[in-house]
Amino acid sequence: PLATACRFLWRDYEVAFLFWEVLDLGRKLFLASLVLFIDLEYGSSKLLRLLVASVISAFYLAAIALARPFKRADDDYLACIANLILTCCFVLGAAIQIC
Repeated sequence: PLATACRFLWRDYEVAFLFWEVLDLGRKLFLASLVLFIDLEYGSSKLLRLLVASVISAFYLAAIALARPFKRADDDYLACIANLILTCCFVLGAAIQIC
């Protein structure tokens, strides 16, 4: 049935965190496309986009670190490290933009 075919979407999450994939897709959608609608007047030379992306990434990193939504601890660690690197990239981009 359909539940078996879609199992890859939720099999890595704890039972209480089956919604986490939807949350992660919303974050990805925001960082990949919706952030472009911030500060349309001045284009991509403004810092606001990087700062908003940094804050969103930092909040998501904190949420993953606190909630630990994955069944395997290795997946939790990998998700934390990946989001930490993403947050650092946004912060360094903002620092480069300032200098």
